[in-house]
Amino acid sequence: MQTPFSEEEKVKLLEEFKKLQTIEEKFLFWENSLNSKYITFLIATSNASHRNPTKPFFDALYEFRIVPKSHEYLVYNNLVLDRYRNQIQIMSNNNKLLNLDDFKEDFEKHFKEVSNKKEFIELEIKRVNDIVERRSSPNPDNFDNSNTFFSYSFNADYLNNQPLDLSKQPYYDIENILAYVNGEVVSQYLKFVKATLENLESKPTKKTETLSLEEQILVLDYLGLYGKTSRCNSVGKRAKLIGLIVNKDEFNIRGIIPRFTDLTYSKIGVEKKKIKQRLAKISNLFEEVGLNALSKKVSADLKKVDK
Repeated sequence: MQTPFSEEEKVKLLEEFKKLQTIEEKFLFWENSLNSKYITFLIATSNASHRNPTKPFFDALYEFRIVPKSHEYLVYNNLVLDRYRNQIQIMSNNNKLLNLDDFKEDFEKHFKEVSNKKEFIELEIKRVNDIVERRSSPNPDNFDNSNTFFSYSFNADYLNNQPLDLSKQPYYDIENILAYVNGEVVSQYLKFVKATLENLESKPTKKTETLSLEEQILVLDYLGLYGKTSRCNSVGKRAKLIGLIVNKDEFNIRGIIPRFTDLTYSKIGVEKKKIKQRLAKISNLFEEVGLNALSKKVSADLKKVDK
Protein backbone atom coordinates (compact mmCIF):
# COMPACT_ATOMS: atom_id res chain seq x y z
CA MET A 1 0.00 0.00 0.00
CA GLN A 2 1.72 3.17 -1.23
CA THR A 3 1.51 6.71 0.13
CA PRO A 4 -0.88 8.98 -1.80
CA PHE A 5 1.90 11.44 -2.70
CA SER A 6 5.39 11.50 -4.13
CA GLU A 7 8.58 12.22 -2.19
CA GLU A 8 8.62 15.72 -3.64
CA GLU A 9 5.05 16.30 -2.44
CA LYS A 10 5.92 14.81 0.92
CA VAL A 11 8.74 17.32 1.44
CA LYS A 12 6.40 20.17 0.67
CA LEU A 13 3.72 18.81 2.97
CA LEU A 14 6.23 18.39 5.79
CA GLU A 15 7.26 22.01 5.44
CA GLU A 16 3.63 23.06 5.78
CA PHE A 17 3.07 20.70 8.71
CA LYS A 18 6.06 22.04 10.67
CA LYS A 19 4.74 25.58 10.38
CA LEU A 20 1.49 24.72 12.17
CA GLN A 21 1.22 26.20 15.64
CA THR A 22 -1.61 24.36 17.38
CA ILE A 23 -2.60 20.75 17.94
CA GLU A 24 -6.01 21.44 16.40
CA GLU A 25 -4.37 22.66 13.18
CA LYS A 26 -2.28 19.52 12.96
CA PHE A 27 -5.31 17.23 13.34
CA LEU A 28 -7.06 19.18 10.56
CA PHE A 29 -3.93 18.99 8.40
CA TRP A 30 -4.15 15.22 8.47
CA GLU A 31 -7.74 15.30 7.34
CA ASN A 32 -7.48 18.08 4.74
CA SER A 33 -3.94 17.81 3.37
CA LEU A 34 -2.99 14.16 3.95
CA ASN A 35 -6.51 12.93 3.16
CA SER A 36 -6.41 10.65 6.17
CA LYS A 37 -7.53 10.61 9.76
CA TYR A 38 -4.97 10.91 12.50
CA ILE A 39 -7.02 8.60 14.69
CA THR A 40 -6.76 5.92 12.00
CA PHE A 41 -3.00 6.38 12.04
CA LEU A 42 -2.95 5.82 15.81
CA ILE A 43 -5.07 2.68 15.49
CA ALA A 44 -2.94 1.23 12.70
CA THR A 45 0.36 1.92 14.46
CA SER A 46 -0.69 0.87 17.98
CA ASN A 47 1.15 -1.97 19.66
CA ALA A 48 -1.97 -4.11 19.52
CA SER A 49 -2.10 -3.66 15.72
CA HIS A 50 1.45 -4.75 14.97
CA ARG A 51 0.14 -7.28 12.42
CA ASN A 52 -2.20 -4.80 10.70
CA PRO A 53 -1.58 -4.94 6.91
CA THR A 54 -2.08 -1.15 6.66
CA LYS A 55 0.70 -0.50 9.15
CA PRO A 56 3.46 -0.05 6.50
CA PHE A 57 1.32 2.60 4.78
CA PHE A 58 0.93 4.59 7.98
CA ASP A 59 4.55 4.01 8.95
CA ALA A 60 5.36 6.02 5.85
CA LEU A 61 3.45 8.91 7.41
CA TYR A 62 5.34 8.67 10.69
CA GLU A 63 7.11 11.98 10.09
CA PHE A 64 3.68 13.64 10.34
CA ARG A 65 3.10 12.23 13.78
CA ILE A 66 1.69 14.83 16.16
CA VAL A 67 4.01 15.29 19.12
CA PRO A 68 2.51 17.74 21.63
CA LYS A 69 4.48 19.81 24.11
CA SER A 70 3.81 19.25 27.80
CA HIS A 71 1.30 22.09 28.03
CA GLU A 72 -0.57 20.58 25.05
CA TYR A 73 -1.01 17.06 26.43
CA LEU A 74 -4.56 17.65 27.62
CA VAL A 75 -5.70 19.19 24.34
CA TYR A 76 -4.02 16.43 22.36
CA ASN A 77 -5.54 13.60 24.39
CA ASN A 78 -9.01 15.13 24.31
CA LEU A 79 -8.80 15.50 20.54
CA VAL A 80 -7.75 11.87 20.22
CA LEU A 81 -10.78 10.77 22.26
CA ASP A 82 -13.07 13.16 20.41
CA ARG A 83 -11.92 11.89 17.01
CA TYR A 84 -12.30 8.29 18.19
CA ARG A 85 -15.88 8.89 19.30
CA ASN A 86 -16.94 10.78 16.21
CA GLN A 87 -14.90 9.14 13.46
CA ILE A 88 -14.47 5.55 14.61
CA GLN A 89 -16.94 4.56 17.29
CA ILE A 90 -20.10 5.94 15.65
CA MET A 91 -19.29 4.81 12.11
CA SER A 92 -18.21 1.27 13.00
CA ASN A 93 -20.46 0.66 16.03
CA ASN A 94 -17.24 0.06 17.90
CA ASN A 95 -17.88 0.29 21.62
CA LYS A 96 -14.34 0.11 22.91
CA LEU A 97 -14.70 3.54 24.48
CA LEU A 98 -17.14 2.95 27.32
CA ASN A 99 -19.78 5.42 28.46
CA LEU A 100 -20.97 5.57 32.06
CA ASP A 101 -24.41 6.96 31.17
CA ASP A 102 -24.99 4.10 28.72
CA PHE A 103 -24.08 1.59 31.44
CA LYS A 104 -26.46 3.21 33.93
CA GLU A 105 -29.30 3.44 31.43
CA ASP A 106 -29.00 -0.23 30.50
CA PHE A 107 -28.78 -1.24 34.17
CA GLU A 108 -31.85 0.76 35.19
CA LYS A 109 -33.86 -0.60 32.25
CA HIS A 110 -33.25 -4.19 33.30
CA PHE A 111 -33.49 -3.35 37.00
CA LYS A 112 -37.07 -2.20 36.50
CA GLU A 113 -37.98 -5.36 34.61
CA VAL A 114 -36.68 -8.01 37.02
CA SER A 115 -38.52 -9.30 40.07
CA ASN A 116 -35.52 -10.44 42.11
CA LYS A 117 -33.71 -7.11 42.20
CA LYS A 118 -31.09 -8.03 44.79
CA GLU A 119 -30.08 -11.14 42.86
CA PHE A 120 -29.90 -9.11 39.65
CA ILE A 121 -27.55 -6.57 41.25
CA GLU A 122 -25.35 -9.29 42.75
CA LEU A 123 -24.99 -10.93 39.33
CA GLU A 124 -24.11 -7.57 37.78
CA ILE A 125 -21.45 -6.93 40.43
CA LYS A 126 -19.95 -10.35 39.70
CA ARG A 127 -19.97 -9.61 35.96
CA VAL A 128 -18.15 -6.30 36.47
CA ASN A 129 -15.66 -7.87 38.87
CA ASP A 130 -14.90 -10.51 36.23
CA ILE A 131 -14.16 -7.73 33.74
CA VAL A 132 -11.87 -6.00 36.23
CA GLU A 133 -10.03 -9.23 36.99
CA ARG A 134 -9.55 -9.96 33.30
CA ARG A 135 -8.34 -6.43 32.56
CA SER A 136 -6.00 -6.46 35.56
CA SER A 137 -4.15 -9.55 34.35
CA PRO A 138 -1.09 -9.33 32.07
CA ASN A 139 -2.07 -9.30 28.39
CA PRO A 140 -1.34 -12.57 26.57
CA ASP A 141 -0.14 -10.41 23.67
CA ASN A 142 3.25 -9.02 24.67
CA PHE A 143 2.77 -6.11 22.27
CA ASP A 144 -0.29 -4.86 24.13
CA ASN A 145 0.15 -3.41 27.61
CA SER A 146 -3.23 -1.63 27.78
CA ASN A 147 -4.29 -3.63 30.85
CA THR A 148 -1.70 -1.72 32.86
CA PHE A 149 -3.45 1.56 32.02
CA PHE A 150 -6.88 0.11 32.76
CA SER A 151 -5.78 -1.21 36.12
CA TYR A 152 -4.09 2.07 37.06
CA SER A 153 -7.12 4.30 36.43
CA PHE A 154 -9.55 1.78 37.92
CA ASN A 155 -7.60 1.58 41.17
CA ALA A 156 -7.03 5.34 41.28
CA ASP A 157 -10.76 6.03 41.11
CA TYR A 158 -12.09 3.02 43.03
CA LEU A 159 -9.61 3.10 45.90
CA ASN A 160 -8.65 6.80 46.12
CA ASN A 161 -11.38 8.70 44.22
CA GLN A 162 -8.71 10.18 41.96
CA PRO A 163 -10.09 11.46 38.64
CA LEU A 164 -8.47 10.89 35.26
CA ASP A 165 -5.57 13.18 34.48
CA LEU A 166 -5.06 13.48 30.73
CA SER A 167 -2.52 16.27 31.14
CA LYS A 168 0.36 14.13 32.37
CA GLN A 169 1.38 12.38 29.17
CA PRO A 170 0.38 12.13 25.49
CA TYR A 171 -1.08 8.84 24.33
CA TYR A 172 0.33 7.62 21.02
CA ASP A 173 -1.17 4.14 21.39
CA ILE A 174 -4.96 4.23 21.03
CA GLU A 175 -5.45 1.04 23.06
CA ASN A 176 -3.71 2.60 26.05
CA ILE A 177 -5.78 5.77 26.19
CA LEU A 178 -9.00 3.79 25.72
CA ALA A 179 -7.99 1.47 28.55
CA TYR A 180 -7.07 4.44 30.76
CA VAL A 181 -10.46 6.10 30.25
CA ASN A 182 -12.39 2.82 30.51
CA GLY A 183 -10.78 1.92 33.82
CA GLU A 184 -12.39 4.94 35.46
CA VAL A 185 -15.75 4.29 33.76
CA VAL A 186 -15.85 0.70 35.03
CA SER A 187 -14.86 1.85 38.53
CA GLN A 188 -17.62 4.46 38.64
CA TYR A 189 -20.16 1.99 37.29
CA LEU A 190 -19.19 -0.62 39.89
CA LYS A 191 -19.58 1.99 42.66
CA PHE A 192 -22.97 2.97 41.22
CA VAL A 193 -24.20 -0.65 41.19
CA LYS A 194 -22.95 -1.29 44.73
CA ALA A 195 -24.61 1.90 45.96
CA THR A 196 -27.86 0.71 44.39
CA LEU A 197 -27.55 -2.55 46.32
CA GLU A 198 -26.88 -0.67 49.57
CA ASN A 199 -29.94 1.52 49.02
CA LEU A 200 -32.05 -1.53 48.31
CA GLU A 201 -30.91 -3.30 51.47
CA SER A 202 -31.33 -0.19 53.62
CA LYS A 203 -34.96 0.30 52.63
CA PRO A 204 -37.22 -0.77 55.49
CA THR A 205 -39.08 -3.90 54.59
CA LYS A 206 -42.81 -3.56 54.53
CA LYS A 207 -44.14 -4.67 57.88
CA THR A 208 -46.33 -7.71 57.57
CA GLU A 209 -49.82 -6.85 58.74
CA THR A 210 -50.99 -9.03 61.61
CA LEU A 211 -54.33 -9.67 63.25
CA SER A 212 -55.04 -9.23 66.92
CA LEU A 213 -56.52 -12.16 68.85
CA GLU A 214 -60.00 -10.62 68.66
CA GLU A 215 -59.62 -10.11 64.90
CA GLN A 216 -58.42 -13.69 64.42
CA ILE A 217 -61.46 -15.06 66.24
CA LEU A 218 -63.77 -12.84 64.16
CA VAL A 219 -62.16 -14.13 60.95
CA LEU A 220 -62.79 -17.68 62.13
CA ASP A 221 -66.40 -16.73 62.82
CA TYR A 222 -66.99 -15.22 59.37
CA LEU A 223 -65.38 -18.28 57.83
CA GLY A 224 -67.87 -20.42 59.72
CA LEU A 225 -65.30 -22.10 61.92
CA TYR A 226 -65.72 -20.39 65.27
CA GLY A 227 -69.29 -21.64 65.74
CA LYS A 228 -68.21 -25.23 65.13
CA THR A 229 -65.78 -25.06 68.05
CA SER A 230 -68.82 -24.84 70.36
CA ARG A 231 -69.15 -28.61 69.92
CA CYS A 232 -66.26 -28.98 72.37
CA ASN A 233 -67.72 -30.08 75.74
CA SER A 234 -66.04 -27.32 77.79
CA VAL A 235 -64.85 -23.76 77.42
CA GLY A 236 -61.33 -24.89 78.29
CA LYS A 237 -61.20 -27.43 75.46
CA ARG A 238 -62.75 -24.93 73.07
CA ALA A 239 -60.12 -22.33 74.02
CA LYS A 240 -57.37 -24.91 73.58
CA LEU A 241 -58.57 -25.80 70.07
CA ILE A 242 -58.87 -22.16 69.02
CA GLY A 243 -55.47 -21.42 70.56
CA LEU A 244 -53.85 -24.12 68.45
CA ILE A 245 -55.51 -22.75 65.29
CA VAL A 246 -54.50 -19.10 65.82
CA ASN A 247 -51.26 -19.87 67.69
CA LYS A 248 -52.25 -17.89 70.79
CA ASP A 249 -52.42 -18.63 74.51
CA GLU A 250 -55.66 -20.45 75.45
CA PHE A 251 -55.89 -18.49 78.73
CA ASN A 252 -56.56 -15.24 76.82
CA ILE A 253 -59.05 -17.02 74.56
CA ARG A 254 -61.01 -18.22 77.59
CA GLY A 255 -61.63 -14.59 78.47
CA ILE A 256 -62.95 -13.76 74.99
CA ILE A 257 -65.38 -16.66 74.51
CA PRO A 258 -67.97 -15.46 77.10
CA ARG A 259 -67.96 -11.95 75.64
CA PHE A 260 -67.80 -12.89 71.97
CA THR A 261 -70.75 -10.63 71.06
CA ASP A 262 -68.82 -7.66 72.43
CA LEU A 263 -66.45 -8.00 69.47
CA THR A 264 -69.13 -6.68 67.12
CA TYR A 265 -71.60 -4.82 69.36
CA SER A 266 -71.41 -2.14 72.03
CA LYS A 267 -73.33 0.90 73.19
CA ILE A 268 -70.16 2.62 74.41
CA GLY A 269 -68.67 5.16 71.98
CA VAL A 270 -65.03 4.23 72.57
CA GLU A 271 -65.76 0.54 72.08
CA LYS A 272 -67.80 1.29 68.96
CA LYS A 273 -64.75 2.97 67.45
CA LYS A 274 -62.61 -0.12 68.12
CA ILE A 275 -65.29 -2.40 66.65
CA LYS A 276 -65.50 -0.30 63.48
CA GLN A 277 -61.71 -0.36 63.05
CA ARG A 278 -61.71 -4.12 63.62
CA LEU A 279 -64.46 -4.83 61.09
CA ALA A 280 -63.00 -2.45 58.49
CA LYS A 281 -59.66 -4.23 58.70
CA ILE A 282 -61.27 -7.66 58.27
CA SER A 283 -63.43 -6.44 55.37
CA ASN A 284 -60.32 -5.14 53.58
CA LEU A 285 -58.49 -8.41 54.27
CA PHE A 286 -61.28 -10.50 52.72
CA GLU A 287 -61.35 -8.20 49.69
CA GLU A 288 -57.56 -8.47 49.21
CA VAL A 289 -57.67 -12.27 49.19
CA GLY A 290 -60.67 -12.43 46.86
CA LEU A 291 -63.39 -13.33 49.38
CA ASN A 292 -65.64 -10.55 48.11
CA ALA A 293 -68.91 -11.97 49.44
CA LEU A 294 -67.50 -12.18 52.96
CA SER A 295 -66.04 -8.68 52.58
CA LYS A 296 -69.51 -7.31 51.76
CA LYS A 297 -71.01 -9.17 54.70
CA VAL A 298 -68.47 -7.63 57.08
CA SER A 299 -69.08 -4.18 55.56
CA ALA A 300 -72.82 -4.64 56.17
CA ASP A 301 -72.12 -5.51 59.81
CA LEU A 302 -69.91 -2.45 60.02
CA LYS A 303 -72.81 -0.22 59.04
CA LYS A 304 -74.90 -1.70 61.83
CA VAL A 305 -72.46 -0.69 64.56
CA ASP A 306 -73.87 2.84 64.93
CA LYS A 307 -77.49 1.73 64.83
